[in-house]
Amino acid sequence: MKRTTQTRMDFEALALPQLPNLLRTAFYVSGVDRDAHHLVAVAIGRAYRSWHKCQVIPDFRVWLFKTLTTVLVHKYGSVLGLSAASISAAAADPFYAPTQLGWQTPGGNSRQLPVSVIAVEDVEQAITDLPDHLKLIVVLSLVEGFSYRDIVDIAGIALETVKARLYEGRTMMRQALVNQEAAGAMFDMAAGGVRRSMMG
Repeated sequence: MKRTTQTRMDFEALALPQLPNLLRTAFYVSGVDRDAHHLVAVAIGRAYRSWHKCQVIPDFRVWLFKTLTTVLVHKYGSVLGLSAASISAAAADPFYAPTQLGWQTPGGNSRQLPVSVIAVEDVEQAITDLPDHLKLIVVLSLVEGFSYRDIVDIAGIALETVKARLYEGRTMMRQALVNQEAAGAMFDMAAGGVRRSMMG
């Protein structure tokens, strides 16, 4: 009993700090808070049952998200464009680890849209509006900061598929956020015009 209690405590010490991240990822996929909590609870239960039998895991966080992804695939597999059967992939680029979004306006203009001027709510909405088959890959990369290699392992898809989906997702988000910024600027200009007319 004492050994089992210690095993559970060791697992919880590693897993509990990841709960907010797991819930965030599950929510982006499910879109329903209650479903996200249920999916994460199932994933944590599965992870614990596997972990206490064999605690030699190279990267616990990757393994935990892989367990969650297995649960997500079981429920939303066809929508996410993933299958339960893991697809072997070529060796991923170990030097690529996306940590931030780089935004550019369309049409070859190199003017950067500072991340600081983008509201968190706008970024969250841009992810939410992505097609379902892109959401998980984008969240794993741009929100959770996993590398290509990690995502190949977590999602069980080929490296080129990861790259293609991430590129498509980033492009769509960039366009959405640039449009949002332009809309905000137009609103500010219109509001300024109203204020001036009222003062005049």
